[in-house]
Amino acid sequence: MKNKLLNLAVAGGLAALVSGCAAVGIGGTVDTRWADFKSWTKVVDGETGDPTKFIGNVHRGPTGYRNTYVNAEGLATIEDDSEGRVFPAGSIIIKEQFKDKAAWEAGKGAGYTVAVKQEDGTWGWTAKLTGKAGANAFCAGCHGIAAKHDSMFTGGGYAN
Repeated sequence: MKNKLLNLAVAGGLAALVSGCAAVGIGGTVDTRWADFKSWTKVVDGETGDPTKFIGNVHRGPTGYRNTYVNAEGLATIEDDSEGRVFPAGSIIIKEQFKDKAAWEAGKGAGYTVAVKQEDGTWGWTAKLTGKAGANAFCAGCHGIAAKHDSMFTGGGYAN
């Protein structure tokens, strides 16, 4: 019985770790703030690798293919590659993740991470288009590496 419980605990812990930025909210409809994200500016398209060496299995891992979209509120800031840039409240960045080039080319099996700049200056996160963006220590912990770029890996050569 002890082994079974231990195995379940380990499996649960690994599942939580691998899932990355955990969703806040399950099911439902896509939030209207990002329902049309594919019409936004695409700032990263395809293979991004792992320039930080911290990605692990998050965002489909180092061999994953990712598209990154930004809404109008965040566009000027995301194009600013300087240290100290700060996204305005209402900025939304969506990362569409695929396990490999074939899935990316087919547009099949995408996972999503949504980052929303809150009124209080913090980022809210969700790993589902139907989720509710909110505080997430896991996401904030990794994205803190890019603190000089307002916690986004789209500046400072991170996405190159």
